[in-house]
Formats: sequence, structure tokens, C-alpha cells
Amino acid sequence: MSEKFDPIVAEWISFVKNPNFNLIEKCLKFSQLIERERLELSLLDTIDMSKTINDTYNADLPTSVDNIEWYAEIIDKLFDDISPSSKEYMGLITKEPIGVVAAIV
Repeated sequence: MSEKFDPIVAEWISFVKNPNFNLIEKCLKFSQLIERERLELSLLDTIDMSKTINDTYNADLPTSVDNIEWYAEIIDKLFDDISPSSKEYMGLITKEPIGVVAAIV
């Protein structure tokens, strides 16, 4: 099944299909950068959202890091695959049950 996408999505699909692009590695590196700059990001979040520094440092940023790492690790464990196709289309291969199957022994 193919669907037509706008040019931005087509460009993203071709970018992700590049064999040199490792999305898992990029996401994990991003989460490490957030963890490394945790104090500064917490201060920015506190100023921007008027939350306490305790909430942003001990709850918001660790949760964000956990979410990014979780989604990064599940990227290659999804059941559906993307088939090779042109830039305007994305072909998604899904696995669907065929119904009840019985065996006579």
C-alpha cells in the first residue's frame, strides 16, 4: 500500500533510508547531550515555564531522556517494514492475521 506525501516528508524518508544514517545512534547521542546539559536545560525550562527547578531537574528532564532512549531502542524492533520506493511514496509492509488456522492430527 502506497501513499503520496508532500516533498518534506519525501525528503525525510530518503534521508532515513540512507544506509549511512543511524537513527538509533543519533537519538541515543541526543539523550546523552540532554543529560550532559541537564542543569542548563532545567534552568531554561524553569524560566520559560515558571516551574520549580526541582521539578524540571528531577522530573521533566529525566523523563524526557528516558522517553527518547526508549523510542530510540524500539525503532528497530517494530513489526512493520518500509519497502524500497520512490521519494514521493512510502510503501509500508504490514503483517496481518489470516484468521483461525487449524490442524488435523
